[in-house]
Amino acid sequence: MSPGEPGEATVEVLPRRGARARRLLWAPAEEVAGRRRVAVVSDAGRLACPSRLSRLLGAAAAAAPPSAGSSPGAVAELPELIVVRWWDEAQLRQRRPPLPLVGLQAARWGTLPVSLVPVAIGLLSARAPASLALPVLATVLLVHAAANLAGEAFDHVGGSDALLRFGGSKVLQQGFASARGLATAAAVLGALGMALGLRVALRVADPAAALWAGATGLLLAWQWSAPPLRFGRHAAGGPLLLAIMGPGLAAVTALAVAGQVPRPALLLGALAMVPLAIERHLRDLRRLPDDGLEGRATVALRLGYRASVLALAALAALLAVAPPLLIIAGGPKVLAASLLAVAALVPALRPALGGYGPHDPSLSMTRRRLAPVLAACRALLLVAAWLWAGAAA
Repeated sequence: MSPGEPGEATVEVLPRRGARARRLLWAPAEEVAGRRRVAVVSDAGRLACPSRLSRLLGAAAAAAPPSAGSSPGAVAELPELIVVRWWDEAQLRQRRPPLPLVGLQAARWGTLPVSLVPVAIGLLSARAPASLALPVLATVLLVHAAANLAGEAFDHVGGSDALLRFGGSKVLQQGFASARGLATAAAVLGALGMALGLRVALRVADPAAALWAGATGLLLAWQWSAPPLRFGRHAAGGPLLLAIMGPGLAAVTALAVAGQVPRPALLLGALAMVPLAIERHLRDLRRLPDDGLEGRATVALRLGYRASVLALAALAALLAVAPPLLIIAGGPKVLAASLLAVAALVPALRPALGGYGPHDPSLSMTRRRLAPVLAACRALLLVAAWLWAGAAA
């Protein structure tokens, strides 16, 4: 089917693993009949309604060659096809938000504090001066944003970011950017972060620890969604991420800056891991059907929906250990505030405990209610680290 023809030809169905599909997934803009058009790609596996498009899909599936290992006469499965809708580039520009906003959405700016908080805990525990703390935080911010941009690009090309799948920015599915553009931006931000990180490593007490942490972080950021390793798809990916985005970052930051790891850096870094575990587990609950189809190994998928909801409650209860640890680091005032934050988790979790399945609206309600509570928990961890650093000075 030619995308330049009118009528049904404005929709094109392609095998996902074909050369043309790969080219459009990376660079969707093409010159068609003298006009610039953009290929907006969607997942064919979700289109099962008896419509003109489903008839196109049926014809394309019948014409596609059988996959490896399939019996003669078998047709390709629908998830191996993609649907391409051709939009005029000028029309898309009118619908697209300003480019800086598209960039922030693609970088998933709301997730960036996940890495900044444990690093800030390590900096406060090590009593790092502002002249050193700011470049360290900027380095972490650049690397994390680069990882998110690369994840958007590789998830899109690999078929893990369907428009109806929960999570992600969806800027590529709406034609607001290209996977090649996001990958290029990720490379630029990663290079800037690496250059800044090298300068920072020359100023800290333990340059070897800083360089080792930077190299490991860049490797994980690159290979989280990109082939061949794709850590995010493995069973060990989730626990590895939690260990890094909690005690790992806090401890290695304090070690690099001060040459030692103070006890509060480990305690508060471990607590910083718990809000992230709650957020990721709630997201995996929403993704249960999709993760099962894609073969992702998540804890929620292994447990099933009902047991996963109980695990979510157990993770929230784990924050109840915060008061005794926070009083060690921050004193009675932080203890009182932490008790209030833990108490606020109960009404926030209540909708999820009564939900019936992954697509229950109560999970979205729980996510909205939990967001400010978990943000308050992270702020308390920073206050506790700051108070401990002042008391130890």
